Amino acid sequence: MLHSPQQWLHVHAAKVCARARLFCFAHAGGPAATFRPWSTLKQDDIELVAIELPGRRSRVTERALTSITEIVELLEPIVAPCLDRPFALFGHSMGAIVAFELSRRLRDEGLPQPTHLYVAGAHAPQLPRAPDLHHLPYAQFLDQVVALGGIPRELADEADLMDMVMPALRADFTAIETWHYIDAPPLAIPITAFGGDRDPRVSTDQLQAWHVQTTADFRCRVFAGGHFFIEEHRHDIVDSIRV
Repeated sequence: MLHSPQQWLHVHAAKVCARARLFCFAHAGGPAATFRPWSTLKQDDIELVAIELPGRRSRVTERALTSITEIVELLEPIVAPCLDRPFALFGHSMGAIVAFELSRRLRDEGLPQPTHLYVAGAHAPQLPRAPDLHHLPYAQFLDQVVALGGIPRELADEADLMDMVMPALRADFTAIETWHYIDAPPLAIPITAFGGDRDPRVSTDQLQAWHVQTTADFRCRVFAGGHFFIEEHRHDIVDSIRV
């Protein structure tokens, strides 16, 4: 597998003189393009860098990864040269765990730390996981993803589209559901946890539990919506991000 930064890092609306960077990690199966609308919002001094994992969109011919540990190990040398200015990490759902583990790896490697970790639609990593889905038969697995709001039913019925999307989606669910939390000292950076009040897999208490993962400030904000509340509230979320 090639490890070109251009494959992994998608800069939406490059800003040569940007003061800071925001690295964004999508939900399971989500491409870097998920965050393209964010680049047209405020925060003119922040360059948005979305992570494109193997197995989707421009990398659809590559093997999708089935291990959070492997994802983070491959990402660390890719992002390291870009940490030459203040930066923050934002992750939604599976992306929240990737961002969390990347923060811990950067710390352990003595590399620059993010100024802030933003997590959305993900319960605190030390808590028990929701029931696994990745092992379900195709139809049941797809029904569960549709119920979460990840794929509209009309698109789920498009067989050709699903043939392209399903390998990465299944691999991502395998990665997050086979990942095991390892206890370690909390991060020394602020953490903000965002959630939806109707998320069937993440409760407010499970969001609040992120507070044990930092010795710095912690905030929790709950919006109206389900697991994909960030699509409806992206203006409010982006406006609240500080780097």
